[in-house]
Amino acid sequence: MLFFRKLKTNERSFLLILVLLLLSIPLIYITIMNGPQAGWVAWGFVVFYFAPFTFLDLIRTKNYYHLFPLVFQLLAPLFALIILIGGFYENRHIIIPFVFFMVATGITGMYFILTRKIKWRYREVLELAALPIKDTLNGFTNRPLAAGKADYTEDELESFSKFIAKNMIAIQYTLNNKVIFLLAMKLKHKLGIPTDYSKYSYVSFDFDGNISVNISRNDYLKYKDQLTFDQLCESLGQLFIEFLELYKKGEGVRIIDRMDALKLSPFEDFAEKW
Repeated sequence: MLFFRKLKTNERSFLLILVLLLLSIPLIYITIMNGPQAGWVAWGFVVFYFAPFTFLDLIRTKNYYHLFPLVFQLLAPLFALIILIGGFYENRHIIIPFVFFMVATGITGMYFILTRKIKWRYREVLELAALPIKDTLNGFTNRPLAAGKADYTEDELESFSKFIAKNMIAIQYTLNNKVIFLLAMKLKHKLGIPTDYSKYSYVSFDFDGNISVNISRNDYLKYKDQLTFDQLCESLGQLFIEFLELYKKGEGVRIIDRMDALKLSPFEDFAEKW
């Protein structure tokens, strides 16, 4: 799918390279000063640091592809402890099959990351919402806007919200009379902590079929041009209505195909959560 990207480059995605470089320096230093055994131990506990975040994504989304990187992140410190307690060569009859299994889960997890099975679709949603917008007449307005109506039952909306969460399209909050699809990735949202969602971009479906949309200033400024705000909000609302209709027809895979067709980097959303 060829398209002109409406979003600016996420410069913070380069933090991924910086983080990896910064992590490698002390690991290399430990290995040089204390030997490869100490380096492997340090590596194991560095990998383990990411396990709670992966576990949180798994619990919040019920996306079971997260199990593979999570198992890898849990096995890494066990590998480190085995080496720390007994040494590598003394326990090689245990370590060799252990390492094969650990590497297999790590490679599988990376495959799911590269194929976008484990990817927040934050920027894909913003890109798809902006695709039909040509006008740059009126800029940002700090208020939610009505985006039409849709036909659905409460059960259909609940099922749809689980699909949206599982495919990491948005984080859902179910309130008394509505479901909020929040386009945010911060830790407090993943924890489900009650929040003032009006500060973030969201699409709201109430139980009477009314759709409303809010696009935050922060997200609006991610676009290269000053797109007409009313049209952008309406487009985002219509996008989620289209998603709902496809899901009701049993064609949810087409939603994912549309996002994959944008061919955004699997690491495009890195650091959006911070």
